[in-house]
Amino acid sequence: MAERCAKFALYFHTSPRTRAQAFLCQVTARYEMGQITGETKETKEIKRLDPNLAKLHAQERKDDAIKNMQSLNYQWAIKSFIFALLLHPEDGSKMKFKRSVESHLANAYFKLKRYKRAVEFGEESYKSNPNFRSTEEAERWKKRGNDLSKEPSLVDQAIACYSLALQFTPAEEKDLKGTIFSNRSLMYNKQGKADQALGDAQNCVENKSGWPKAHYRLGSCLLAQRKYRDAMKPFSRSLKLLLSDASRLEHHAIDTLNQLLYVALKLPDGTSSIQYGIPKTYIQTVINKAVNDKDWATLHLLYLGGGGPTQFEKGSGGLAAGCDASSVPLIEVVSCDFLDLEKFVSILLDHKARDTPQEGRKTALELAIDLNKFDVAGVLMERNTTSGPRLQFERKFKEDAKKAREKGDNNKAIELFKLSLTQEGNTTEEQRTTLQTLCELYFQEKAFEDCLRIGRKLKKALPKGYKNEDKATQWKNWGNKLNEEREYNLMAEYYTLAIEFTPTSKTELLASLLSNRCLALNNLKKFEEALEDAKECTKVKPKWFRGYSRQGTCLRDLNKTREALMAFCKAHTHALNDKEKQITATDVITTAMLIEGGESQITCTLSPQVLQFLVKDASEKKEWKKLRFLYLGSIPSPASRGLAIECECDASCVPLDLLIKSDVEDIHSLVKSLLQHKASVDGLRGCAKPPLLAAMEMMNFPLAVTLLRNNADPACIVGHGIFINREGQPKQWLQLGRKAVDANDSKKAVMLLNMSLYLSHSNTDRTINAQIYHALAEAYFIGSEHERCIDAGKECFKIQPVKSEEEAKRWGERANQTFHLRNYNLSIDYLNQALMYTPADSRETFSHLLCRRSEAYQQLKNFQSGLEDAVNASKICPRMSEVYLHQLKCFQALKRKKEAMHAANECLKRTTDEDFINGLLCDALATAASLEEGTSALTAPVPSKLLEKLVSDVIKKKKWRKLRILYLGGGGPGSQATGYGGLATGINASSVPLGEIICSNVPERLILVSVLLKHGASANGIEESDKIPLEEAMRPPNLPLVEKLVQNGANPCVMSKEGEPIIHQALKIGLQKNGNITRTDITVVA
Repeated sequence: MAERCAKFALYFHTSPRTRAQAFLCQVTARYEMGQITGETKETKEIKRLDPNLAKLHAQERKDDAIKNMQSLNYQWAIKSFIFALLLHPEDGSKMKFKRSVESHLANAYFKLKRYKRAVEFGEESYKSNPNFRSTEEAERWKKRGNDLSKEPSLVDQAIACYSLALQFTPAEEKDLKGTIFSNRSLMYNKQGKADQALGDAQNCVENKSGWPKAHYRLGSCLLAQRKYRDAMKPFSRSLKLLLSDASRLEHHAIDTLNQLLYVALKLPDGTSSIQYGIPKTYIQTVINKAVNDKDWATLHLLYLGGGGPTQFEKGSGGLAAGCDASSVPLIEVVSCDFLDLEKFVSILLDHKARDTPQEGRKTALELAIDLNKFDVAGVLMERNTTSGPRLQFERKFKEDAKKAREKGDNNKAIELFKLSLTQEGNTTEEQRTTLQTLCELYFQEKAFEDCLRIGRKLKKALPKGYKNEDKATQWKNWGNKLNEEREYNLMAEYYTLAIEFTPTSKTELLASLLSNRCLALNNLKKFEEALEDAKECTKVKPKWFRGYSRQGTCLRDLNKTREALMAFCKAHTHALNDKEKQITATDVITTAMLIEGGESQITCTLSPQVLQFLVKDASEKKEWKKLRFLYLGSIPSPASRGLAIECECDASCVPLDLLIKSDVEDIHSLVKSLLQHKASVDGLRGCAKPPLLAAMEMMNFPLAVTLLRNNADPACIVGHGIFINREGQPKQWLQLGRKAVDANDSKKAVMLLNMSLYLSHSNTDRTINAQIYHALAEAYFIGSEHERCIDAGKECFKIQPVKSEEEAKRWGERANQTFHLRNYNLSIDYLNQALMYTPADSRETFSHLLCRRSEAYQQLKNFQSGLEDAVNASKICPRMSEVYLHQLKCFQALKRKKEAMHAANECLKRTTDEDFINGLLCDALATAASLEEGTSALTAPVPSKLLEKLVSDVIKKKKWRKLRILYLGGGGPGSQATGYGGLATGINASSVPLGEIICSNVPERLILVSVLLKHGASANGIEESDKIPLEEAMRPPNLPLVEKLVQNGANPCVMSKEGEPIIHQALKIGLQKNGNITRTDITVVA
């Protein structure tokens, strides 16, 4: 009824305010009935007619809604708030009003537990004024987030509330921001969104750096990502801040400490980074908890993890230093498998831990022994942790140790023997015996350092100055075994201990120990100390070769080579048997080789038997430099003679084939000398290849000649051929080389031909050198040694610069093969060689080679050089179409398009191949598209059949620009001017769809259409195209084109796509021009 009355009132002409009130009455009634949900025409009228009335009523509605909120009538409150928003006019106060109402709406929805809707209105409120900040509003959203965070299913909504709280928080409210970031970080962590959680935690610390919880939150996020080292720092900072706060709660600090310890357990350095004091009461609480939970890893960390005010390193102490450990059950700890369990137990004992087993149960000591943890047992025994009778008197450790040794359990025996040493009542002699046994056991188990440690302990336990040959010998033998293990440091120490046990009267043993220790020190690069031992050895036993030999080795390592040689010579002089003489002679020769003229510095006499051994030994070990020294001396010269030559040592044991393949100097002289001393010229029996073949393969032709002259069997190279003289004549080798070339055996051919070349040079007969180089070039080419092939060719031409078309073609063919292998640089080199051989009158060959070289340059992108070759080829042989084709390609690559067109024209003049011509024309059309001259340069006659095919292809592909060039680009046999004709002048154009050309963007369409119409194109379109030329010319109207089409028979009565004749469209266009039909329109219609 209220709505109808208001509607009736609007029929009267009244003041704007009265009409606004009527509209207001109508809208209010409709809103209450639920007929309005958004902005309507009536609400707009109210705000237009009387904005103040609209604002007043909006405020009243808002106030009414607030009262409903206070009465807990949230549904009515929401309805009133929304209506208030509808009524408020769009003026300067709307933004503030809207933000306030939306904030109340959010609160109302939150009360109704419609959290998602509440957040939406909160976001709308923020969007109403993004610059608005309010601590109260931020606090409200923070509280809502806190309320929702308690429900696991509402985490998303809680995050949204915290996000809104952050948006409303003023910039200066750092503490509030930090708290909100902390809360939201926790929610993100619950969702498993680690990156977002970490970002919020970092922002929390940035805004509230002095808040312990901020750092705790950051540590928690890093811990969730398993970034333990990074998490350590914020947890530590959190704890430090809590400890500096007098108002802190103890359980907060202990919780943080527990987290810190959890992280530290994951780190190799434990708690060593915590270098500040923590109240002992807190540490004690954590210790007690670890004991109750049997968390021995945390307990271990507390006592040995490092850190604290004294800054312990890990393993030396920990945060729990000074804390009571009396509640720790040692028997439980002993069962653990910590690597430093012995130390852990020891430190617990230092902190009042005691072994107090229950009646009938094992003690910690008994358990340690049963578990074979003897180091721990030793600590427990030493500290006497048991409160009852001492266990060590109840057990016989030594007897148990002996039984374990008999069973082969040396490790257990060692530990039991060590425990027996701690027992009271052991005599001194018993202790010494046990120590000796321990040394033996440790050495058997290769615990060499422990063996040495116990050995020194044994030495101290013996009377001062105690000597014993057996013990000295035992330590010597152990030292010798360490040499096999390459434990040189320990080896030297063992020998030192052996020397301490050695009686002074036992000079042989002492000398041997000094010699051995010298060897160990030498291996340790301690040459000066080693030399002292060697000198002492020679003093103790002056006639023993070994002392001088050791002395020589040390001096040589100290680069005192001449002194070393003298020492080795003394060693050889004192050598008694053949083996000693051979060893010392080897050292003498090896050292003499290091000295210039070393053979003259040798002061001892080397017997023929020893020298013969050295020759054989060097041959077997392939020590060719030593063999060279023995036969040639250190400075080979005609007057120089090696020691082996003076003694006429037999060289029949020398494998000449292996020697020849080595890189030893003066090999030719050495082989000559060896041959003179019975070395086998054909090699030892069973050798891999004859020395002659080895020399030939190494291209050592002087040596090969020497071998032949010494009656080497040439069958390995020449088969059953017979040489005129021993080494053969150059021509014979040349013939053999040619046969190898014919057999495609390039390796053998190169070898034989080079031999021929060497003999030719050495005989000063160079008449066949050109033939040799010619054959060599072929051999190298077969073996793909292209650079050597080209060099051989150059040498051949230098010796015999004779032009030959046949030879030019041969080099050209080589160029072709390398070109196909895409080795264009080599191809050019071969072509250069071919051009050198080409006779001046072989113009076609010359041009062909230049074209080939041009092509190679093009492949290398060197188009300028390629163009020069093509131009020169055209000068030599202008009738060849190939030369102009290469010019065309080079001009195109160099973007010299005009010249490219001329080159294309020259190609067209000289060819009849239709495919070639078609390709040329296609390239020419592409080039002509960017030239003003078009195809005017193409004046060569082209078969009409080809042009018809080209025109047809262009039409099928709808290449209208190319079609324009064909008909208007100029050129052709009649030399048509550009714009007046082209290559296709006279070619039928009846298949051209003019409609498609007219709707394209081809330039100068009127001229092109005119030409095509003259060549038979239909003005009414064709069946193959659905585009009507006249219709396309009308949109937009191109009147000259329309006129041209009508004049050429276009039917204006044809129906257009719009369903009316084209003539009607023309009339409409004419009438639209000021209501008159122009003269042109009439012409068209007519």
